[in-house]
Amino acid sequence: MKRKGHVWFISHVLTQLPKEYVYFIVGQGPEEKAIKKIIQTHRLSKRVFLLGQLSHAQLRYVFDETDIYICPNQPLKNNFESFGIAALEAAAMGLPVIASLVDGLSHTIRNEKNGIVVAPTAKDFLKAIYTLRRKTARKHLGEKAKTYTLKHFSWKTTANSYARLFAQLDKTQKSSQQSLAR
Repeated sequence: MKRKGHVWFISHVLTQLPKEYVYFIVGQGPEEKAIKKIIQTHRLSKRVFLLGQLSHAQLRYVFDETDIYICPNQPLKNNFESFGIAALEAAAMGLPVIASLVDGLSHTIRNEKNGIVVAPTAKDFLKAIYTLRRKTARKHLGEKAKTYTLKHFSWKTTANSYARLFAQLDKTQKSSQQSLAR
């Protein structure tokens, strides 16, 4: 999907990074043709890899071999990234995440807690990537990301949040019904 920002990232960010930086794209979508074209245009076939759909085991392997998880989403009118589950999965695996401050990503990735949140501009992405140039910086943020994400986004935490919300809604509804009955 265009909102995922892969074509934009390849064109505006990856082309400005040193040659040792490579970009893996997991999944498939309607932008595949455009991505292949931009790879060809910029002669990046040795730096951009389309991995397609992966099993959980394959995805875990990719995460284990990856230094930074990038979410270069771009704001698009009437096209909204609702949550950003893939970014949370990466953070839960201990990867430092760099995500655009757009849509649902702004609710899941918290700056300096489970990633780095940036404006969806080349300048801001480059700055964040260079911040994580050293392995120690990546490891430190990755450990923080894992701890924060597991604490705030685990199934148990999410279920408890819903239970509290439903209890509050039930209490509010009962209170309203009692007021109407008077």
